[in-house]
Amino acid sequence: MEFFLCYHHDDKVLAGKVKQEIERRGSKAFLAHEDIEVSKPWRDEILSHLKSCDGLITIVTVSFPGSTYAHQEVGMIMGRGKPVISLIFGGSLPGFLESFQAIHTSEANIGMAVERAIKVIKGKTTQKSVESESVKGRVSFEAPASSIVDDTPFLKAKGEISFNVTFKKDSAYLIEVNSDEPVSVELISATEWIRKSENPKYRYTVERSRDYVKNANISFEPRRGGDWVIYIRNETRIEQQVGVRVTEET
Repeated sequence: MEFFLCYHHDDKVLAGKVKQEIERRGSKAFLAHEDIEVSKPWRDEILSHLKSCDGLITIVTVSFPGSTYAHQEVGMIMGRGKPVISLIFGGSLPGFLESFQAIHTSEANIGMAVERAIKVIKGKTTQKSVESESVKGRVSFEAPASSIVDDTPFLKAKGEISFNVTFKKDSAYLIEVNSDEPVSVELISATEWIRKSENPKYRYTVERSRDYVKNANISFEPRRGGDWVIYIRNETRIEQQVGVRVTEET
């Protein structure tokens, strides 16, 4: 697999470490400041790798929001419908990145974070490929994966995380969030989530929620198919690991 690394130029050393961990696991990573040959037009090279990559990994620090090119790269990947996942080393997710899955990590745990990111993107790429083949053969894709989301992120004090999921109409899903300390869980349509990210004062509509619970089991039958966001907040002042699992019920 090939991954496009999206980062602020101040974080190029950190991006280099992420690239090394990806390559150790048998995949390729495009890192603009290392991989573009001096004689080649850099814009053409970047566009070429945005087209050929299997997914994009953003390296988010407090510097990331200041990169104009990083925002453009994210927009292009989103427009092509390719998977996006963020590795958060500091700061918060800007703009539309809030709608995608993210992994909170540190330099000491880069290897573990990269392994999880590859697993997520590989799973999404495989599912998309199977669905495309099903459409070509006019055969419905009826065998769901054992889990749509299966993750155990660490949430900092008052930290938050969001998962972008695609639900099918007339299907039933179980959303399980397990934690040792209280969390709040909200299920929001992607449209409402985008409006929320564009305007922090927007009073968005929540389809399902559980507030200040240690374990939440939410059954959900979407009124329409499409993209939804599962938004989880750590309501405590201590870091904790949260188990998140989403399955389609039969």
